[in-house]
Amino acid sequence: MGKNRTLSRMNDQKLWEKVCSYQNLRLAWHKVKEKRGGPGVDQMTLDEFEQNLDDNLNTLRDLLVTGDYKPLPVVRIYKDKGNGTKRSIGIPVVRDKVVQQALLLVLSPIFESEFLDCSFAYRPGRSALNAIDMLVALIKKGYKWVLDGDIENFFDSIDHDLLISFVAEDVADTRVLKLIEALLNASVFDNMSIHEEYLGITQGSVISPLFANIFLHRFDQAITAKGYHLIRYADDFVVLEETQEK
Repeated sequence: MGKNRTLSRMNDQKLWEKVCSYQNLRLAWHKVKEKRGGPGVDQMTLDEFEQNLDDNLNTLRDLLVTGDYKPLPVVRIYKDKGNGTKRSIGIPVVRDKVVQQALLLVLSPIFESEFLDCSFAYRPGRSALNAIDMLVALIKKGYKWVLDGDIENFFDSIDHDLLISFVAEDVADTRVLKLIEALLNASVFDNMSIHEEYLGITQGSVISPLFANIFLHRFDQAITAKGYHLIRYADDFVVLEETQEK
């Protein structure tokens, strides 16, 4: 962990250049296009953005480099969870999706190398099926007492300052941190009004899963450091032990 942190701090200049590079933004665009999401508050579709793709990406790059970039409000919609409650989903505009994806492409390898094996959600090459395989393997070894839990209102209650401080342990460049802060503090368009929120991360934003895992990495470390057998998938987790007492 210390080695990775040293390398990332040594390469902060290159890190920011990677985020803002035209090549990175173009790759980010293609990943955004693959997801075929809907338009945000400006009503611009993916097809409309693509009609002037080079101009749009160059303009976006210039805004990032000059420090003039500011995310537009995120449209909030609500989807039924199937248990009588609703989950809020945020829809950024296309250009903000591209910025988030560009940032994700650069940050993900840094933090992915640090995450623990007990974490399965939103990670390349890992899935809920892998988590089940680990669960079955532990049960076969005799760990048959299970604590099943989840973190209440996790995505809606993440402290922005705390999250940024966790990111800053590996990323020292203030330009990257300010970009993250801007994305976290984007206004919300909800029920025909715009308002600010200073807690939580937007479900539906491409970079939110990485932020969630960065935030809960400390949870993983704290539980496993005490010798417990943890399996976590996003904000849901189980702990398996041999005895009820433990």
